[in-house]
Amino acid sequence: MQLVVNGLIYGIIVALSTMGLTITTKILDFFNFAHGSIMTVAAYLVFFFSVINGIPLIISVLLAVVFTVILSLILDKMIYSHMRQAESVALLMTSVGVTFCLRSLLKVFFGSGVKGYDLPVRKAINIVGLRITVYQIIIIIVSLVVMFLIHFFMTKTKIGKSMRAVADNVDLARISGIDMERVYRWTWVLGTALAVLAGFFLALDTRLVPMMGWNILIPVFVAMVIGGIGSIYGAVIGAMIVGLSMEIAAGFIPPTYKLGISFLMMIIVLLWRPMGIFKESKLK
Repeated sequence: MQLVVNGLIYGIIVALSTMGLTITTKILDFFNFAHGSIMTVAAYLVFFFSVINGIPLIISVLLAVVFTVILSLILDKMIYSHMRQAESVALLMTSVGVTFCLRSLLKVFFGSGVKGYDLPVRKAINIVGLRITVYQIIIIIVSLVVMFLIHFFMTKTKIGKSMRAVADNVDLARISGIDMERVYRWTWVLGTALAVLAGFFLALDTRLVPMMGWNILIPVFVAMVIGGIGSIYGAVIGAMIVGLSMEIAAGFIPPTYKLGISFLMMIIVLLWRPMGIFKESKLK
């Protein structure tokens, strides 16, 4: 049961990141490999503001959201916007280049060593024999609230409905008068904000290293495929399957093989449902 709890916590973190990547992938029509590096940049920004400059942690997280969103918008303006009509493979390879650039910059400014947030050590809470920290409880509560807000935003707001329309049929959305550039900007804002939270929570629960975003990118990709590419709800379910399977497997096999377990779960699900659990193409 302790492995199940650990899997749920890891799955929630993966879910936040997968939701963000699902939104950008479906609307922008390419798999953004730099998503993991954006997570890492955000986590280091929180470290920079809170530990190096002594700013309260909550404010540091908000500042990290603002600066990381600005970074994503700059990358879109300078690079991705000029390649809207290019093949998705070209955009994918461009995002790989952005990934290595961001990772190198992090190593230059912060080094490659392990770092952590300057937070007091909290004794784990024992609930019917299961150990869970205060920080993990915060991760669960905040993540659930954010997931509800994303659902509300995508289904009830005008811009959310426009984003879903673009994801469904970009040509029809353009003919209908939807401001495409505004939708693209909101796509980056939403996807990046989710990446910021996922990166911060991952560093809070594990450790802060330049490779952390790259390491979680494979479970995120697997979760997105399992859930069905384009489905936000599927992203959450896929992430929970990945998180639970990886953490439970770690109790029986060496941890280095956990990634293999996530791919095994993907194969099993795709043999059952080749298009993923939610095979609908609409962003929902």
